[in-house]
Amino acid sequence: KGFAGDGKGLDRGSRGVWDGNPDVGEESGGLCKGTLRMEKSENMKLDRLSVAQMLQEHPIKNEQEGYRQRYLWVLDYVVRKYSAEDDWANAALTLYRSVLLDGKEPEYTERGLPKNLKVATATKFRAFKFFSYRYCLLADCIFIAAFSDREKGKKIFAELEALYQKRYRKKLREVFEFLYGAENSLKGISQLEYFRDCWTKNRAFQQQVPIKVLITATMSAGKSTLLNALAGKKVNKTQNEACTAKIHSIFNKPYEDGFSYEWDGALNLNAGLEDLMDDSVDNQTEYVSVGTFFRSCFPETRRVWLIDTPGVNSADNVEHKTITEKLIRKTDPDMVICVLNGQAIGTDDERKHLLFLKEQCRCRILFVINKVDSYRKNEDSIRQTLETTRKELEKVGFQSPCVVPVSAYAAFLAKQAYWGEPMEEEEADDMERLAHKLKRDAFRLDVLYPKESAGSDLSADCSEAEQLMLHSGILNLENMIYHIKEQ
Repeated sequence: KGFAGDGKGLDRGSRGVWDGNPDVGEESGGLCKGTLRMEKSENMKLDRLSVAQMLQEHPIKNEQEGYRQRYLWVLDYVVRKYSAEDDWANAALTLYRSVLLDGKEPEYTERGLPKNLKVATATKFRAFKFFSYRYCLLADCIFIAAFSDREKGKKIFAELEALYQKRYRKKLREVFEFLYGAENSLKGISQLEYFRDCWTKNRAFQQQVPIKVLITATMSAGKSTLLNALAGKKVNKTQNEACTAKIHSIFNKPYEDGFSYEWDGALNLNAGLEDLMDDSVDNQTEYVSVGTFFRSCFPETRRVWLIDTPGVNSADNVEHKTITEKLIRKTDPDMVICVLNGQAIGTDDERKHLLFLKEQCRCRILFVINKVDSYRKNEDSIRQTLETTRKELEKVGFQSPCVVPVSAYAAFLAKQAYWGEPMEEEEADDMERLAHKLKRDAFRLDVLYPKESAGSDLSADCSEAEQLMLHSGILNLENMIYHIKEQ
């Protein structure tokens, strides 16, 4: 209700993650020639971008360096033996090395990496802590090398189990079954409390069908800023220019683990800002995928997949339009968000794109007018812009179009402040100005959304950042995205 389109294509169940995307050829690394479906192994790689790490409170971090070295020997041995060709396993192992050794290079025996598990677990410490940490070790080995592969996990478990006496194997078996979904509270294993919480959230998250949202716009509408605002962190360039011909996918995680992933030709599980802002020249495909936790005030976390498309009206890069239109024709998302530039509504390029969307989109469309925070009280009316835009969309052929406003920049700044991210002086000044402006009745954007999309309830003494998040419209917009299937 309240969305343009006929609502077809919802509730698709467990279709392939990239099912419905345009055929980009064999060089894409997993796409079958002449089809629109990735191989199962490639789908699994994309699924893992929604898996959060278990390293922030890892108990091994408190141990001596020599012990952490030997712990990594075991993980290294398991990856080499069971998942040598697995991109995720190797990238995860690299991340573990970086975190557990504080960025140092691991040291091995004189003969190199131990080729026997018993050698790898041998320790000079009097307290045999591989015995004490046996449950952590099992969880890490399964997480890195066999998170979604129970059969492989059985083999890893059998080899680890053989290290311990029979009286401990029943509890080890309980832990193993829990890791693959068995209902088991694992009471009495204090070292697994952090792991258990992380694992439960990851498993529940993986069972959700992703909410797939394709975002499209003409250049300079603020699409990238909106994506950054939805994620609550910088994941896309925001220059007023055509930055890339790549299709960027951004996957949510179940909780904040402190890491952003990027699959850009190669898989990097600790991508910094520089990595995220610059596409790799070695990636010959049309796709870049990112996994990160979406910061929001909502208590529940939903599995969301945002698909960012190139701007459709670049005079210098006409292939951007071709890539975007091909994707829109072939993909089948739950929602398309069409971002409109509130400073330049009704351009010829915008109208052409709207006509294309009307002909090609088979799903629900939400029209989001951005940059309305630049309006002046006695010169512009946000309400009038919304109403005029609805009428123009009806002329194009959209029935009962849903048109809502947002200040993506204000939302992004508010989230940066709320989560304690450093801000430049100009950004801090902009936030103060926008917070004051969007408090006024004429500029409060949250009240211009449908009632059923009401954002998070805020207390009277909430912070300025929380108020700005609400007034920017981002909380209402997130609510519409997260609950699209229910709507």
